[in-house]
Amino acid sequence: MNKLSANLILIKTFFIRDMKIFASYKLLLFTTIFGIIMNAILFFYFSKLVDSSPNPYLDGSYYMYVIYGVAATDLSVVIINRLNNEIRDYQLTGVIDSLLSSHHSDLKILILSYPFGIFMALIRFFIYIFLASFISGQNIFDINNLPHLILIISLYIAVIIGIGLMAASLTVLFKRGNPILYIYFFLSSSIGGVFFPPTVFPSYVQYISELMPIKILLDILRDFQTGFQFSNVSEKLMILICYALFFLISGFFLIKLSLRMARMKGQLTNY
Repeated sequence: MNKLSANLILIKTFFIRDMKIFASYKLLLFTTIFGIIMNAILFFYFSKLVDSSPNPYLDGSYYMYVIYGVAATDLSVVIINRLNNEIRDYQLTGVIDSLLSSHHSDLKILILSYPFGIFMALIRFFIYIFLASFISGQNIFDINNLPHLILIISLYIAVIIGIGLMAASLTVLFKRGNPILYIYFFLSSSIGGVFFPPTVFPSYVQYISELMPIKILLDILRDFQTGFQFSNVSEKLMILICYALFFLISGFFLIKLSLRMARMKGQLTNY
Protein backbone atom coordinates (compact mmCIF):
# COMPACT_ATOMS: atom_id res chain seq x y z
CA MET A 1 0.00 0.00 0.00
CA ASN A 2 1.50 3.36 -1.03
CA LYS A 3 1.61 6.42 1.17
CA LEU A 4 -1.28 8.21 -0.58
CA SER A 5 -3.63 5.24 -0.15
CA ALA A 6 -2.66 4.93 3.51
CA ASN A 7 -3.39 8.62 4.10
CA LEU A 8 -6.76 8.39 2.33
CA ILE A 9 -7.72 5.42 4.50
CA LEU A 10 -6.68 7.38 7.59
CA ILE A 11 -8.77 10.39 6.50
CA LYS A 12 -11.75 8.11 5.88
CA THR A 13 -11.31 6.45 9.28
CA PHE A 14 -11.24 9.75 11.18
CA PHE A 15 -14.12 11.14 9.10
CA ILE A 16 -16.32 8.15 9.89
CA ARG A 17 -15.29 8.30 13.56
CA ASP A 18 -16.25 11.98 13.81
CA MET A 19 -19.50 11.40 11.93
CA LYS A 20 -20.47 8.60 14.33
CA ILE A 21 -19.67 10.82 17.31
CA PHE A 22 -21.82 13.60 15.85
CA ALA A 23 -24.67 11.17 15.08
CA SER A 24 -24.54 9.76 18.61
CA TYR A 25 -25.83 13.08 19.96
CA LYS A 26 -29.41 12.71 18.77
CA LEU A 27 -30.52 16.21 19.68
CA LEU A 28 -27.49 17.95 18.16
CA LEU A 29 -28.59 17.60 14.54
CA PHE A 30 -32.05 18.93 15.35
CA THR A 31 -30.76 21.92 17.33
CA THR A 32 -28.22 22.73 14.61
CA ILE A 33 -30.81 22.84 11.84
CA PHE A 34 -33.36 24.57 14.08
CA GLY A 35 -30.82 27.25 15.00
CA ILE A 36 -30.01 27.94 11.34
CA ILE A 37 -33.69 28.18 10.43
CA MET A 38 -34.42 30.54 13.33
CA ASN A 39 -31.47 32.76 12.41
CA ALA A 40 -32.57 32.92 8.77
CA ILE A 41 -36.14 33.82 9.73
CA LEU A 42 -35.08 36.33 12.41
CA PHE A 43 -32.80 38.25 10.06
CA PHE A 44 -35.47 38.19 7.34
CA TYR A 45 -37.93 40.09 9.54
CA PHE A 46 -35.22 42.31 10.97
CA SER A 47 -34.24 43.26 7.40
CA LYS A 48 -37.79 44.54 6.82
CA LEU A 49 -37.11 47.18 9.45
CA VAL A 50 -33.80 48.18 7.82
CA ASP A 51 -35.21 48.14 4.26
CA SER A 52 -38.30 50.14 5.25
CA SER A 53 -36.40 53.41 4.77
CA PRO A 54 -33.71 54.52 2.28
CA ASN A 55 -30.23 53.45 3.29
CA PRO A 56 -27.25 55.31 1.78
CA TYR A 57 -24.86 52.52 2.80
CA LEU A 58 -26.62 49.65 1.02
CA ASP A 59 -27.30 49.17 -2.69
CA GLY A 60 -29.67 46.22 -2.40
CA SER A 61 -31.58 44.10 0.11
CA TYR A 62 -30.21 44.11 3.64
CA TYR A 63 -31.40 40.53 4.10
CA MET A 64 -29.16 39.08 1.42
CA TYR A 65 -26.35 41.34 2.62
CA VAL A 66 -26.53 40.10 6.21
CA ILE A 67 -27.26 36.44 5.45
CA TYR A 68 -23.99 36.14 3.53
CA GLY A 69 -22.25 37.64 6.56
CA VAL A 70 -23.95 35.27 9.00
CA ALA A 71 -23.23 32.22 6.82
CA ALA A 72 -19.56 33.20 6.37
CA THR A 73 -19.18 33.85 10.11
CA ASP A 74 -20.73 30.47 10.92
CA LEU A 75 -18.32 28.81 8.46
CA SER A 76 -15.40 30.59 10.13
CA VAL A 77 -16.45 29.72 13.68
CA VAL A 78 -16.95 26.01 12.96
CA ILE A 79 -13.62 25.54 11.16
CA ILE A 80 -11.42 27.80 13.29
CA ASN A 81 -12.71 26.23 16.50
CA ARG A 82 -12.49 22.68 15.17
CA LEU A 83 -8.88 21.88 16.06
CA ASN A 84 -8.96 24.08 19.13
CA ASN A 85 -11.93 22.16 20.58
CA GLU A 86 -10.48 18.81 19.53
CA ILE A 87 -7.23 19.47 21.38
CA ARG A 88 -9.14 20.53 24.52
CA ASP A 89 -11.21 17.34 24.34
CA TYR A 90 -8.04 15.25 23.99
CA GLN A 91 -6.49 17.06 26.97
CA LEU A 92 -9.55 16.75 29.21
CA THR A 93 -10.11 13.06 28.42
CA GLY A 94 -6.43 12.28 28.93
CA VAL A 95 -5.91 10.62 25.53
CA ILE A 96 -3.75 13.25 23.89
CA ASP A 97 -0.42 11.71 24.92
CA SER A 98 -1.30 8.18 23.77
CA LEU A 99 -2.91 9.52 20.58
CA LEU A 100 0.14 11.57 19.67
CA SER A 101 2.47 8.69 20.58
CA SER A 102 1.24 6.59 17.65
CA HIS A 103 3.46 5.86 14.66
CA HIS A 104 1.78 8.76 12.81
CA SER A 105 3.14 12.28 13.21
CA ASP A 106 1.60 14.54 15.86
CA LEU A 107 0.55 17.07 13.25
CA LYS A 108 -1.12 14.49 11.02
CA ILE A 109 -3.24 13.16 13.89
CA LEU A 110 -4.44 16.67 14.76
CA ILE A 111 -5.08 17.71 11.15
CA LEU A 112 -7.29 14.66 10.63
CA SER A 113 -9.96 16.32 12.74
CA TYR A 114 -10.53 18.87 9.97
CA PRO A 115 -12.25 16.86 7.15
CA PHE A 116 -15.50 16.26 9.01
CA GLY A 117 -15.43 19.78 10.48
CA ILE A 118 -15.06 21.29 7.01
CA PHE A 119 -17.82 19.03 5.68
CA MET A 120 -20.23 20.16 8.41
CA ALA A 121 -19.24 23.81 8.02
CA LEU A 122 -20.00 23.69 4.28
CA ILE A 123 -23.34 21.96 4.87
CA ARG A 124 -24.32 24.69 7.34
CA PHE A 125 -23.12 27.43 4.96
CA PHE A 126 -25.19 26.19 2.03
CA ILE A 127 -28.25 25.60 4.22
CA TYR A 128 -28.06 29.27 5.22
CA ILE A 129 -27.71 30.45 1.63
CA PHE A 130 -30.40 28.29 0.03
CA LEU A 131 -32.80 28.74 2.95
CA ALA A 132 -32.39 32.52 2.65
CA SER A 133 -33.04 32.27 -1.08
CA PHE A 134 -36.24 30.30 -0.41
CA ILE A 135 -37.48 32.68 2.31
CA SER A 136 -36.76 35.85 0.37
CA GLY A 137 -37.63 34.53 -3.08
CA GLN A 138 -34.39 36.00 -4.44
CA ASN A 139 -32.04 34.16 -6.77
CA ILE A 140 -28.62 34.01 -5.14
CA PHE A 141 -26.28 33.12 -7.96
CA ASP A 142 -26.14 31.49 -11.36
CA ILE A 143 -25.43 27.76 -11.08
CA ASN A 144 -22.87 28.22 -13.85
CA ASN A 145 -20.76 30.14 -11.35
CA LEU A 146 -20.62 27.17 -8.95
CA PRO A 147 -16.98 26.30 -9.89
CA HIS A 148 -15.98 29.88 -9.04
CA LEU A 149 -17.84 29.68 -5.74
CA ILE A 150 -16.06 26.42 -4.85
CA LEU A 151 -12.69 28.01 -5.64
CA ILE A 152 -13.42 31.08 -3.52
CA ILE A 153 -14.74 29.10 -0.55
CA SER A 154 -11.76 26.70 -0.76
CA LEU A 155 -9.28 29.56 -0.59
CA TYR A 156 -11.07 31.10 2.37
CA ILE A 157 -11.18 27.75 4.17
CA ALA A 158 -7.41 27.45 3.67
CA VAL A 159 -7.02 30.88 5.30
CA ILE A 160 -9.12 30.05 8.35
CA ILE A 161 -7.50 26.63 8.75
CA GLY A 162 -4.20 28.50 9.03
CA ILE A 163 -5.70 30.85 11.63
CA GLY A 164 -7.16 27.83 13.43
CA LEU A 165 -3.73 26.19 13.55
CA MET A 166 -2.24 29.35 15.03
CA ALA A 167 -5.00 29.46 17.65
CA ALA A 168 -4.56 25.75 18.42
CA SER A 169 -0.85 26.27 19.05
CA LEU A 170 -1.77 28.55 21.97
CA THR A 171 -4.30 26.02 23.25
CA VAL A 172 -1.57 23.37 23.37
CA LEU A 173 0.56 25.62 25.56
CA PHE A 174 -1.91 27.71 27.56
CA LYS A 175 -5.12 25.58 27.48
CA ARG A 176 -7.61 28.46 27.81
CA GLY A 177 -7.99 32.16 27.03
CA ASN A 178 -7.07 32.14 23.34
CA PRO A 179 -6.54 35.76 22.15
CA ILE A 180 -6.30 34.82 18.45
CA LEU A 181 -9.90 33.57 18.41
CA TYR A 182 -11.22 36.60 20.29
CA ILE A 183 -9.36 39.10 18.12
CA TYR A 184 -10.31 37.47 14.82
CA PHE A 185 -14.00 37.06 15.65
CA PHE A 186 -14.23 40.56 17.13
CA LEU A 187 -12.65 42.19 14.07
CA SER A 188 -14.65 40.04 11.66
CA SER A 189 -18.01 40.77 13.26
CA SER A 190 -17.32 44.46 13.85
CA ILE A 191 -15.45 45.78 10.80
CA GLY A 192 -15.53 42.74 8.50
CA GLY A 193 -18.78 43.71 6.78
CA VAL A 194 -20.78 40.91 8.39
CA PHE A 195 -23.75 42.84 9.80
CA PHE A 196 -23.29 46.28 8.27
CA PRO A 197 -21.09 47.96 5.64
CA PRO A 198 -17.71 49.17 6.95
CA THR A 199 -18.37 52.46 5.12
CA VAL A 200 -20.12 53.65 8.30
CA PHE A 201 -16.67 53.83 9.92
CA PRO A 202 -13.93 56.45 9.45
CA SER A 203 -11.65 55.97 6.43
CA TYR A 204 -8.76 54.49 8.42
CA VAL A 205 -11.04 51.80 9.85
CA GLN A 206 -12.33 51.07 6.34
CA TYR A 207 -8.74 50.55 5.23
CA ILE A 208 -8.19 47.95 7.98
CA SER A 209 -11.50 46.34 7.03
CA GLU A 210 -10.33 45.83 3.44
CA LEU A 211 -7.49 43.68 4.78
CA MET A 212 -9.83 41.29 6.62
CA PRO A 213 -10.10 37.85 4.94
CA ILE A 214 -13.82 37.63 5.69
CA LYS A 215 -14.40 41.07 4.11
CA ILE A 216 -12.69 39.91 0.93
CA LEU A 217 -14.79 36.74 0.89
CA LEU A 218 -18.04 38.65 1.46
CA ASP A 219 -17.26 41.20 -1.25
CA ILE A 220 -16.82 38.36 -3.75
CA LEU A 221 -19.90 36.44 -2.57
CA ARG A 222 -22.10 39.53 -2.77
CA ASP A 223 -20.80 40.13 -6.26
CA PHE A 224 -22.73 37.00 -7.32
CA GLN A 225 -25.96 38.95 -6.83
CA THR A 226 -24.97 41.82 -9.08
CA GLY A 227 -23.59 39.80 -11.98
CA PHE A 228 -20.39 37.93 -11.17
CA GLN A 229 -17.40 38.55 -13.42
CA PHE A 230 -14.22 36.62 -12.63
CA SER A 231 -12.07 39.48 -13.94
CA ASN A 232 -13.64 41.86 -11.40
CA VAL A 233 -12.50 39.78 -8.43
CA SER A 234 -9.14 38.48 -9.69
CA GLU A 235 -7.20 40.93 -7.50
CA LYS A 236 -9.10 39.85 -4.39
CA LEU A 237 -8.55 36.20 -5.28
CA MET A 238 -4.81 36.83 -5.44
CA ILE A 239 -4.97 38.41 -1.97
CA LEU A 240 -6.82 35.34 -0.66
CA ILE A 241 -4.16 33.08 -2.19
CA CYS A 242 -1.41 35.09 -0.47
CA TYR A 243 -3.31 34.98 2.82
CA ALA A 244 -3.84 31.23 2.49
CA LEU A 245 -0.10 30.63 1.96
CA PHE A 246 0.89 32.95 4.79
CA PHE A 247 -1.55 31.65 7.40
CA LEU A 248 -1.08 27.97 6.50
CA ILE A 249 2.73 28.20 6.66
CA SER A 250 2.58 30.23 9.89
CA GLY A 251 -0.04 27.92 11.38
CA PHE A 252 1.86 24.71 10.61
CA PHE A 253 5.08 26.21 11.97
CA LEU A 254 3.48 27.41 15.21
CA ILE A 255 1.53 24.21 15.95
CA LYS A 256 4.65 22.08 15.41
CA LEU A 257 6.65 24.44 17.61
CA SER A 258 4.02 24.41 20.36
CA LEU A 259 3.81 20.59 20.36
CA ARG A 260 7.60 20.38 20.65
CA MET A 261 7.67 22.92 23.50
CA ALA A 262 4.80 21.20 25.34
CA ARG A 263 6.61 17.85 25.16
CA MET A 264 9.87 19.37 26.39
CA LYS A 265 8.12 21.00 29.36
CA GLY A 266 5.90 18.00 30.07
CA GLN A 267 2.77 20.09 29.57
CA LEU A 268 1.11 18.03 26.83
CA THR A 269 -1.19 16.09 29.14
CA ASN A 270 -1.93 18.97 31.50
CA TYR A 271 -5.44 20.39 31.36
